[in-house]
Amino acid sequence: MERIQELAGFIHSWNGKPRNQVVSELASYSLETKLDPDPYHFTIRSDGKLISPLTNKLVEDSVEKISPLGYAEWQALQKIQQWDKDKDFGLAFWFSPPHPERSKFTKLIVSEIQTKDSGKLLFNRSLLLEIDATGALGVAKNLALASQDINFQKHTILPESLRSHPVFVDETGVDWVEFMENNVGGDIWEKIRSGKDISDKELAIKKSGVLYETIYANNHSINYDSEEVKYVIHRANSLGFFGKHSATCPPLLDSQTANSSFGMFIANSEKSFPCPNCHRPIPSSRGITKCPHCGATKEEYGSNCD
Repeated sequence: MERIQELAGFIHSWNGKPRNQVVSELASYSLETKLDPDPYHFTIRSDGKLISPLTNKLVEDSVEKISPLGYAEWQALQKIQQWDKDKDFGLAFWFSPPHPERSKFTKLIVSEIQTKDSGKLLFNRSLLLEIDATGALGVAKNLALASQDINFQKHTILPESLRSHPVFVDETGVDWVEFMENNVGGDIWEKIRSGKDISDKELAIKKSGVLYETIYANNHSINYDSEEVKYVIHRANSLGFFGKHSATCPPLLDSQTANSSFGMFIANSEKSFPCPNCHRPIPSSRGITKCPHCGATKEEYGSNCD
């Protein structure tokens, strides 16, 4: 039941979305629950703006900028888009320390500029690290010192500053995997070094496609409270499609998720906003002070995501 309840915070936004987008987001969810790396990419436009291949839309158009957390992520995205504009190579490291509205883990997005025949790409890996906010700040400072990122060293004093200040590494030949292995530890780095994380994502997408077909059949909109859907999710859980961990909590989910990696650069909607308690959409009409799904009132709003 816990897995089904957590999924309810995400899957209400999947109704009506294109199949490939739902499948990719479901695969990312699966990897996060296992603390496995989640590789994905954006297209870099000539002006540095990032385009999601799942929606063919600007990533920045899907960023929530009203809440303090969302605005910090917006600032990080703008810095990344300024940085990638005139470069043909380089690495960016965006740390998001633990927060009740995100995750109990530190989230790290490692982004690498790649030049292909079709143009420039930003290849990303989303990682959940078992380090606290102080540990995340320490790793980021060591990285900035090693990469001589003077700007980062000037502006990042507290752990919360990490959300809006990525670390940039412009030199070639930097073995960031070895650096992270030495500074963070854990067993995920060999997966990245060998490329197994990419094959794991491909397998997760394949399994997500099967799960999608099982749940949706011929319908693009389903009732996730139905016993049939609950059984399918329970079955997938028992077969190991999901891990034992909670995924990154959705900050403000709607029908325009920016990419396949949960919890980073996710939009809110002009027509609705999510209930902070059950995460389902509430119409933004004036006068609505009670969630029609769970009954939480305006005075009681608070996240139950941990």
